[in-house]
Amino acid sequence: VKYGPIASVQLYDFLWENKEEIKKLDTDVISAMIKKCCEIKAAVVSEDEKEAGLREILNFGHTIGHAVESVMDFKYLHGQCVAIGMSAVMEMCVKRGYISEQCAEIFRALLKEFGLELTVKGVEAQSIYKQMFNDKKVKDNKISFVLISRFGETYRTTDVTEEEILDGINYILGE
Repeated sequence: VKYGPIASVQLYDFLWENKEEIKKLDTDVISAMIKKCCEIKAAVVSEDEKEAGLREILNFGHTIGHAVESVMDFKYLHGQCVAIGMSAVMEMCVKRGYISEQCAEIFRALLKEFGLELTVKGVEAQSIYKQMFNDKKVKDNKISFVLISRFGETYRTTDVTEEEILDGINYILGE
């Protein structure tokens, strides 16, 4: 699901159109989905083998996701935490005016279609926020984020305020 908003509106549409077949593990649909995901990842990695820029888009949702994973003592699977992180980042993109609330909700609905929970309970926003500074993508005490400028297009930035990050975190906490 991550590859849709970061690289391919066509894949995103494909996932919506074929969600029931995907959930039933239809071999043809799953094969087509995996093929498209591999093509996207291969294109990104071959263009940026040394992780100098473009390849960072593959980390969409990971910064907050890794922090959630850690503060929850790894009770959630990695993919679940990345989905939670993507939901938080979508909220940050909404607050910046890059995407509409409706667009973010439709994306979250797709994650939920595949059984992914998008909230975390029993943890403080500041705990997640502070844990983020242990991420490998933090340089000079600045957290690098992959944001969606519009579906299928991203950009990387460290110009994100604590308030924006906490807005995203509070969204996944249901606050």
